[in-house]
Amino acid sequence: MKHTKRLACIALAMTMIFSCFSAFAENTETSEKSKKMEQAILGAKERIQLSDETYVLEDCTEHTYRGVTEYQITWKSRNEYVSDRISVSADETGNIWQYSAGKSGKQITVPACTEQEATDAANAFLQRMNEQILAESELSTVSYSKYDGYNVVYTRLYNGIVVDNTAQISVDSETKTVTNFYTSWDRNATFPEGEMISTEQAKEVFCKEVGYQLAYHSPYSYFYSESQEKQIKLIYTLKGTNKFIDAFTGEALTSLRTTDDNAREESGALKDSNSAVGGGVSLSEEEKAHLAQMNKLISEEKAEKTLRDMEELSLTKDMLTTSVRMGKAYNGHYAYSFYFDNGKENEEYRFAQAQICAEDRMLLDYSSYPNILKTSEKTEKEQAEEKDKNTKASKAFLEKYYPDYASRISMENAEVRGGFFPRVHNGIPFVSDGFTFSYENGNLKRFHMGWTEGEIPEPDETVKSLDALYEVALSKGRFGLRYMPVYEKNTCTMRAVYFLLEQNEYHPVSLLPLDYNMKEIKNTAYAYTDLSGHYAEKAIKTLYEAEILLTESGEDKFRPEETITQEEYLTLLSTAMRRGVSRVYPTMIEMGVLGQDEVAPEKLITRMEGIRYFVRFLDEYDLAEKPEIFAGIYTDVKEEDRGYAGIAAGYGIVNSTVSELYPENPLRRADAMIMMYNWLKR
Repeated sequence: MKHTKRLACIALAMTMIFSCFSAFAENTETSEKSKKMEQAILGAKERIQLSDETYVLEDCTEHTYRGVTEYQITWKSRNEYVSDRISVSADETGNIWQYSAGKSGKQITVPACTEQEATDAANAFLQRMNEQILAESELSTVSYSKYDGYNVVYTRLYNGIVVDNTAQISVDSETKTVTNFYTSWDRNATFPEGEMISTEQAKEVFCKEVGYQLAYHSPYSYFYSESQEKQIKLIYTLKGTNKFIDAFTGEALTSLRTTDDNAREESGALKDSNSAVGGGVSLSEEEKAHLAQMNKLISEEKAEKTLRDMEELSLTKDMLTTSVRMGKAYNGHYAYSFYFDNGKENEEYRFAQAQICAEDRMLLDYSSYPNILKTSEKTEKEQAEEKDKNTKASKAFLEKYYPDYASRISMENAEVRGGFFPRVHNGIPFVSDGFTFSYENGNLKRFHMGWTEGEIPEPDETVKSLDALYEVALSKGRFGLRYMPVYEKNTCTMRAVYFLLEQNEYHPVSLLPLDYNMKEIKNTAYAYTDLSGHYAEKAIKTLYEAEILLTESGEDKFRPEETITQEEYLTLLSTAMRRGVSRVYPTMIEMGVLGQDEVAPEKLITRMEGIRYFVRFLDEYDLAEKPEIFAGIYTDVKEEDRGYAGIAAGYGIVNSTVSELYPENPLRRADAMIMMYNWLKR
């Protein structure tokens, strides 16, 4: 009995000792976490020079992401009526990796400080907040936004090679203080070592494995095109998907991961617009012509029957027609849009939509819901067999319903871009014209036909060769070596790869890159050569940087002493005030800036006319028309214009310290820009 009691006492004592050690270990761990948090707070406060009298801690939490621990710290103003906040992400040493001053809502159209001053402020901030970033990076770009001020971007380097990590700093253009700081620095990244292939070798791989091709572009992938703006164009475009070239092996990679991600590309959209026909006591010639066109269209019943007879669409009897619309599609021809629904719920629900041309019964677009069904995992062999089966089904569909188009499309390599059979003319493919198919479990889920009518340009001797294109497309700054991060759980490995840094389409003759409308993108840098030393140079350059122009961007002549035309001046007002320039005259007439009888686009305007337009644009017309309430500042201004001159002077648009305004003198282009600069810098 005594022996039993002794054992019980020993066990109790051991339990207490173990509990004490556990509690001590737990307290030690908690203490260590608190210590690190304390170091982060103190280090951050020192770097941002935070005053305890102005700010109070609102929150501090610990976060671990991809193996890196950071502390999210927020201070708020001690003044309850002030909403200012400072938020940072700091490591345990206090290095700042994210920063926000929490002040927003201000809008300035033109910068109050220079680009160099903003850059100096960003450098000083980075030097204080995080020397590691400054040491590992180089200044990349500096841009200006009227909402965010200057945005200064730094790019990370490793052994002189650019890494896909950046740091961005927003600088307030008035106060020259940093308002936001953001980084995408992978701090635990490992960099592979070894001998890399040269840029020239990488270019050879690109040309062989990826490459550009001459192709046709049609602006809309719909059945028809109706205007000159939608003309078919020749362009240079990539043959397929852009790839990365491994800098160590020279292998062309579709993915940076060790195993390619399986992705499915699906395309297809239903777009239409309603068309309404008006009536009246009598019909105009245009209305008669319209009705005659309507009489040539197939009926709604025939259109629906055509769709239901296409067994590939699986429009079973339980798929009831819930809605039908007939109107002009974007191609300018009429089409019926049908919507079908089986009325069931949950997993049994099915919906489909189809667009069919009302002129020749051609299916233009089709999609069915649900588009993604639960399917079992397939082996590579099964996937290949399914792909082959779908391709054969697509070819059979085209031969059955579109026999006249079979000779004008490419039946080969349809899976280059997810079941797309491109239109081909004399061996040159179209980028978007053709037929797109998408299947699930052997069923057609999406279909789209794109076919643009119009004259097809033929390549001639002016078209530059592929070799000439590669000289441009693979030039420095457009093709190069980069380290790209690859994440696996909590690790980050940088892969060194060559790839297109600028993926563009190109004009086949000028070899200039093309925008989304396939128009040439010209040099946009400030390049005026006739403004050196001119009194308006600063104003014009500042407005240029804010994208307020009087010329096409990239032009090298401003012509400051020439008289500005009415259209140029009104377009300047619209651009600067963000009213858009597509409807300048209708907008100006609606605003009361000028009357319809005053419209004269090519007219060279006087200084007073420019002032009148400006003041009316500011909606000060009523006040300006009361000259008797204004003092006569200028000796050469007519009585009826005294109000306009007085308001312009009051706003600082024109100089109020002189006695003569020279109202009837021509308004020079330079002076028009100074008037705008004076208004925007207020």
